[in-house]
Amino acid sequence: NDSGIEVEGSSGSGFYLDGSSKVQIDRFTEQLYALDAFTIGISLKADDVSTGGTGFLNFHGSMWAQVQNDGAVSFNLITNEGQFKVVSAPGLVSSGDWHRINVTYSDTANKLELYLDGQQVGSSFASGITHDNKGWHLHLGSTWGESLKGSIDDFYIDSVVQSSTQIAGESGEPGNSVKTIVSEGENVEFQGRG
Repeated sequence: NDSGIEVEGSSGSGFYLDGSSKVQIDRFTEQLYALDAFTIGISLKADDVSTGGTGFLNFHGSMWAQVQNDGAVSFNLITNEGQFKVVSAPGLVSSGDWHRINVTYSDTANKLELYLDGQQVGSSFASGITHDNKGWHLHLGSTWGESLKGSIDDFYIDSVVQSSTQIAGESGEPGNSVKTIVSEGENVEFQGRG
């Protein structure tokens, strides 16, 4: 199944991922490539964190994110300078509750940061530029194996780094960058000139 089932989201309509469904953002979307900075935001509600199948974002060769069985969130980034990872403490994501996850990356600051519900929960060193190979789609949900079972909503990726103050006060709205992708309900919108 190449699309999630529309459900009530954290703000309006969202997508339900059944473990094998996905939302696919086309590989020819220029906004996805050669990023030296970005902010990603997504709201999610996992059915049962402890059951596994917890991946919720996969962009092969560039980045992937998951909720681990212990309730921790991890985000992996691959750039032209290496592979980097940031992980939260366990127990932060609970089953059946909406959570807002944000990731910021800045090559200039050499920083990869992870936020949960507006609070920074992890930070690590990272550097480089993401790949520019247009061979893979970005997937929310399943790419090759089982993924998160639960609902997702208000996804975006923006080519600017939002501050912790912006993230703490955000409501799923992207910045004003020309490279922004937004999902709302059954629609995926591409904003800007990219």
